[in-house]
Amino acid sequence: MPTYRFKQVDAFTSRPLFGNPVAVVLDADDLTDDQMQRIANWTNLSETTFVLKPTIAGPAYRLRIFTPAHELPFAGHPTIGSCHAIIEGGIVTPKDGRLVQECGAGNLPLRIESAGAKRRIWVEAPEAKLMGEHPELSSSLPEVLEAQSLNRRPRRHSATALTGSSSDSRPSPK
Repeated sequence: MPTYRFKQVDAFTSRPLFGNPVAVVLDADDLTDDQMQRIANWTNLSETTFVLKPTIAGPAYRLRIFTPAHELPFAGHPTIGSCHAIIEGGIVTPKDGRLVQECGAGNLPLRIESAGAKRRIWVEAPEAKLMGEHPELSSSLPEVLEAQSLNRRPRRHSATALTGSSSDSRPSPK
């Protein structure tokens, strides 16, 4: 049974266990869609990514993103965390601080600054697309939003724009 390199990365932080986690399976070209879905279910994180060779000239790599239930065309923290893991794993090297990632939403430009825990990565997100309408929710949505605004305290958010820590392990699909 093959073995695959695996990293769990905390995106949006430089401190382990303080970021948004993503599981990253490196060199995943031999995995089937079903195996990827089973691994994503096994990791039980909001997203698990699979790094593959690009299918076209230009991008440095291709990324597939799975939740425990289905595949996504794009997601922000998995894109950023995976880019960090790919660079850290020596799979790609940015050219002039830039890479292009192929994914279900197209080819996305990434900008990379610094290295290690100080690395910062920016992605140019794809244009949002309406995936479906839910008219049955239209009558209750204003009530939910109003209730949320009444119960919400002002919050201040700051974010370190990326990177993270990672740990290696080796999952093996059955």
